[in-house]
Amino acid sequence: MGTTSVKGKTIQIAFPSYELYTAFSNMNNLVRNLPEEKKREIKVTEDTIEGNLHGISMGLRIIERKPFSSVMFEQYGNSPFKFNITMFFDAIDTQKTNFHIELDAELNFLMSSMIGSKLQDMVDQITDQLASAFEGKMPEEIRPDISKYN
Repeated sequence: MGTTSVKGKTIQIAFPSYELYTAFSNMNNLVRNLPEEKKREIKVTEDTIEGNLHGISMGLRIIERKPFSSVMFEQYGNSPFKFNITMFFDAIDTQKTNFHIELDAELNFLMSSMIGSKLQDMVDQITDQLASAFEGKMPEEIRPDISKYN
């Protein structure tokens, strides 16, 4: 079993690093703007989130918080492989932050050959979706309003 590491692209977000950190350092914030019917499908605490993804119960658990600079998550619940995801918030100034995601996954040969090459695309797609959300390009009912996390 080998470790596959992926560093996502870096994007600039027009929010202070402390606001981004605050939004992602408590799992309750990740479901705050979801419609009620979606919230019922998700189990969430301050440190964990778990739900069904394509019929598989999967989740994340926060395992490390570095105030205003990063939050590290690991797989939680049922997962076909072990992984860690770290979100990095690098302040540019008081209103702008460079953001990127790093993923480390323990994949056996079969899993590596099936999804290993797709992990970079997945990490970059998540980054793009988060950037769109923070730019207000998502439906109002799921748009994050990170100002209320302070």
